[in-house]
Amino acid sequence: AVFIASVVTLIIVLISPLFSTNWLKLKGKDASEVALAFQLAALGIIPAVISNVLKGVFEGKIQFKTANMAKMFSGFSLFFTPVVLSIFTSSLVIISISIMLTRYISLMLYGYFLLRLAPIHTITLSNSILKKVVAYAFWAGISGFFATLFIYGDRFIVSGYVSASELSVYMASQDVLIRYLLIPWSIAIVLSPYFSNDNHKLEQLKIVYLKALNSSSFFTIIFVIFAIILVTFILPIWIDANFINLARQLNFILITGIVFAALSQLPLIFLYAQGKARLLTIIFIFEGVGYIILAPIIFEMFGIIGAACVWSARLMIEFTFLNYFSQKLLR
Repeated sequence: AVFIASVVTLIIVLISPLFSTNWLKLKGKDASEVALAFQLAALGIIPAVISNVLKGVFEGKIQFKTANMAKMFSGFSLFFTPVVLSIFTSSLVIISISIMLTRYISLMLYGYFLLRLAPIHTITLSNSILKKVVAYAFWAGISGFFATLFIYGDRFIVSGYVSASELSVYMASQDVLIRYLLIPWSIAIVLSPYFSNDNHKLEQLKIVYLKALNSSSFFTIIFVIFAIILVTFILPIWIDANFINLARQLNFILITGIVFAALSQLPLIFLYAQGKARLLTIIFIFEGVGYIILAPIIFEMFGIIGAACVWSARLMIEFTFLNYFSQKLLR
C-alpha cells in the first residue's frame, strides 16, 4: 500500500504543473497556485491508502462498527473542512493543506482503533494458498482502483472541456451526493464474510441477498426523496442565481446515477466475496475503454450536462453487468 501510494503521489507531484497549464489552460500565478494545491493534496494519498488497508483489517475481523465510524469521520472531515475554510479564505493552497491534514488525522483515528483490537496473531500460509491470496489481491486491487477512479476521477477529464464555474457546480454536486453511498456500501460489506462462506446453501444466500437488496432499495428511495427536496427547495439558497437552473439539471441527472451506484454495491461485494475479482477487473476495463472513446465526443457536444449524463449512464451500465453476473451465480 505504501509503495503504490508513494508512486501515485510522485506522479501527481510531477504532472501537476503540466496539468494546470496544458489541460486547465491556466497562466501565471493561477497555474502555480493550482499546481501547488494538487501537490500538497497529493501528500495525503499515502495516509489515505493506508487507512483503507486498516479499514479492511476491521472488516476482516468483523469490526464493522469501528470500520464505519472511522470511514464516516474520514469522509465527513474530507468534505466539511475545506467547505468551512472556503468561507474564510479563497486560497487553494490553504484548502489543499487542510485536505492533506484530514487524511493524517483520519489515519491516526484508524491507528487508535487498531490498537484497541486484540493482538494480531502470526499465521502461516502454504505456497498454494499464498499464491491464491496474492492473485486475488492483485485483481481486487486493480478492479477497486478502476471502480473508484470512475466515480471520483472523471472530473479531471471533464475539467478540460468546461468552464471553471460549471466544473465547480458539477464537483460540489457529486461530492455531496456521493456521501450517501456509504449506507448501501455498509449494508453490503457487512455480508461479505457470509457471502464468502462455502458452507451456506444457495437458497440461504438468495434469502440473505434479497433482504439486503430490499434494505438498500428502501434507503435509496428515502435518499431520492430527500435529495429531490434538497435540490428543489434548499439548493437555491446556496447557489448563485445564475447557476440555479444548471445546478438543478446536474443534480437530477447525478441523482439517477447515484441510484444505480447504490444498487450496485450489493452485487459488487457479492462478486468480490465469490472470488470474482478478475471478472470485475474485465468489466471495469471494458467500461473504461468505452468511456475513453465516447466521453470526449459527448463532452465536446453537450458540455457539463453531457458529462453528468455520461457519469450516470456508466453507473447504469455497470449495475447491469454486476447484477447480471451476481444473479447468474445465485442461479
